[in-house]
Amino acid sequence: EFLQEIQEEIEYQDEDIPVSDNYSEISTEIEMDDEKNLTNDSAGGFYDHKESVYCLHMNPVDEDIIVSGGGDDVAYIWRISTRERLCHTDSVTVSSFSYDGEYVATGGMDGLILIWRYKNNGELVTTLEGGDEILWVQWHPRGNVLLSGSNDANVWMWKIPSGDVMQLFKFHKKAVNAGSFTPDGKKIVTASEDGSLIVWDPKNATIIHKMTPSDSRFDCGGLTCLAYNKEGTVVAVGGVAGKVKIISLINGALLGSLNEQKESIESISYCDVLPIVACASVDGTVALYDTFTYKLRNVLIHDGAVISLSFVSNTPYLTTASTDRTIRRWDVRTGKCLKQCFGHHDSILCICSSLDGKTIISGSDDKSVLVFKIVP
Repeated sequence: EFLQEIQEEIEYQDEDIPVSDNYSEISTEIEMDDEKNLTNDSAGGFYDHKESVYCLHMNPVDEDIIVSGGGDDVAYIWRISTRERLCHTDSVTVSSFSYDGEYVATGGMDGLILIWRYKNNGELVTTLEGGDEILWVQWHPRGNVLLSGSNDANVWMWKIPSGDVMQLFKFHKKAVNAGSFTPDGKKIVTASEDGSLIVWDPKNATIIHKMTPSDSRFDCGGLTCLAYNKEGTVVAVGGVAGKVKIISLINGALLGSLNEQKESIESISYCDVLPIVACASVDGTVALYDTFTYKLRNVLIHDGAVISLSFVSNTPYLTTASTDRTIRRWDVRTGKCLKQCFGHHDSILCICSSLDGKTIISGSDDKSVLVFKIVP
């Protein structure tokens, strides 16, 4: 097994979180007014991008190192503490550090993925050709193997640093909008604009489980995002119709349907310490569901589309980011907003955070990357 349990399971009593069907009772609404325009809570920023900032990733080994990519077709690797620019590349819309922090993958609309070794002054290691526009890149959780999805419906897997193609996964008919290795690294899950979800065996590129909209129970429009539970036994996938489907990775069974939101699901995250899954929607809501019953527990409200969310590891705290130009930290046990961060002058497009949740990095349409410090 690749992963080990790093903490004891925290017991949870179902009555800790009240169920309500009334949005007005359970949502948290915050008066914003002109505060968003006048306040800057950030601890600093990176301002070298000339266009919107589309992607961010934090080095998993050295959390002071950030890679950011923008609409100016440039990626920068820089330090939070000094704002030092370490290197830059071309044509970047997605970016990600490898599991050990040694390599950085950057991909762009030209279909190319560049692999960099940032410690050697940004040395270019290899260039990969991934077909059409690269929509995402994901590293294996325990090895230097890279996965990518593209607009031409294909998924590629490469060995790094050699750049050798290990597998090409072909089934989807439209853009592959999301995908990744499962937490144990033994399977791959991909989700497509054509509405299909595929669970793959990476060793031979064969299909283990397949869900398509031809089964009306699974139809939730084009698929947009996915997330795993801590155990890696379940995947949640969201679609443009505002629906989320819960699928067993063990037998491919449909375990639940989450239908409370009205517009596209943009991000999903499972809580490590409570049986809760959070779903972010373009309709401005974050729906919290019980993972035992799949009933709605709470709804958190932003003033604009919620584009990203993630739970702080081993806590009940949730971080959300929105086109309303705010980042918010919530306690999902109560639905209370503990902190809201201001500083951007336009929509937030991407965020990443440290493992302890105390540092949050955000990229925006205003061309800036801001650094926020939050406790808890």
